[in-house]
Amino acid sequence: MTLPLPLADWFRQSTRSPMIELKRITPQVVLEIDRLNPFHKDPANRIITATARVSDVPLATHDSDIIQSGGVLIWRP
Repeated sequence: MTLPLPLADWFRQSTRSPMIELKRITPQVVLEIDRLNPFHKDPANRIITATARVSDVPLATHDSDIIQSGGVLIWRP
């Protein structure tokens, strides 16, 4: 992926929107990751899905494994 500006600047700009909220990997998220076994082999997708579940928010994704799992509410525009 090629960004139009340095990573730090891009990150700062991309997280300014009131629609974006940064989330931490909390103990609750770690426990939810464990509950997802054997949901998805990709650790990043497991973290993302568990975070959405703990935060009780829909997930915007095109990942077919996540969508087909039914394990998280999928955001539809």
